[in-house]
Amino acid sequence: MLDAIQNALDFYVSMGADLVEVRIPELELAVPAAMPALVADTTAYHRERVRTLADRYEASTRVMIELGELYPATHYVTAQRARRLLRDRFRNAFEMFRLEALVAPTLPGPTVPFDKLNLDLTDGSGESPGSSYFRNCVAANVVGVPVLSAPAGFTSDGLTIGMAIWGRPFDEATLFRIARAYESAHPWHERQPNLEAGKASRR
Repeated sequence: MLDAIQNALDFYVSMGADLVEVRIPELELAVPAAMPALVADTTAYHRERVRTLADRYEASTRVMIELGELYPATHYVTAQRARRLLRDRFRNAFEMFRLEALVAPTLPGPTVPFDKLNLDLTDGSGESPGSSYFRNCVAANVVGVPVLSAPAGFTSDGLTIGMAIWGRPFDEATLFRIARAYESAHPWHERQPNLEAGKASRR
């Protein structure tokens, strides 16, 4: 899978881009910061609706919304402080390295059919594809920056690989240009995934 992302980076180099390796270890805090902060914010927004229109919410979505009522205020405040730290580290990286965008795999593995999202991964970690996807993608919500996912190829058994392009706040236009340049030369979006392979690759 990483080969597909590297191929995309090589393409950008061939188009004149300069590549810089960037590490932001603080992004490991994204998940513990996300749960109290984002869930509580979501609960506050949906509070009246979920009380009067609960039957219109999908069950697991409603549970997540109601969960926000249970977080102590101290956890929420700590999560917001962590968000500020992550935001500052992320924006500092853009300034320090004079970045136009960050490129990384969208997910830690290939996509799987929807009905396989909550099954255990075959790597023995006990983590499901859905939870691993959340871990990989939630950082953008915590930091508050735009991210675009573009098709970057397929695994050998026909499952899709995504390339995430992270940008500066309110600079979505740059992300669209970067993604479009790659997509114009690599029309992965025109190919269909092998869903049967996805069924076979999970327990």
